[in-house]
Amino acid sequence: MLEKASKAPCRTTWRRSGGDGHASSGSPGSAVQGAACQVTVIEGHSEIIIPQLRKKYEVDKLDFVFLDHWKERYAPDTILMEECGLLRKGTILLADNIIFPGAPEFVKYIRNNERFECTTFHSHLEYMKAEDAMEKAIYLG
Repeated sequence: MLEKASKAPCRTTWRRSGGDGHASSGSPGSAVQGAACQVTVIEGHSEIIIPQLRKKYEVDKLDFVFLDHWKERYAPDTILMEECGLLRKGTILLADNIIFPGAPEFVKYIRNNERFECTTFHSHLEYMKAEDAMEKAIYLG
């Protein structure tokens, strides 16, 4: 999950929800090429990290959240970010793999929630012909 905090200009946070190593693969700096930014790696489970973002990591609001961790955590983590007051009007959530392996509870939650404006981007799984999609949800407040 990639998060960009509004509080500090061009501050980017990479967090992973489990011990699978997804967030730490690749170069975090590649996401912010050409910008003088601070990159912080936070390891842990999302349900523990999200409530700590404000006090422990000085994150005021999130501008962008890339959801690409455990699919069954997409909906609970979105709700938790709302409850913790981390979303601001205009925060973008981008969820990967909503069809395969699928995140049906997340899709149901955001599409039936008047606080989100949703757009689906159809795609294919990497290296496969199987259909998939990403969901972009803009938080309206």
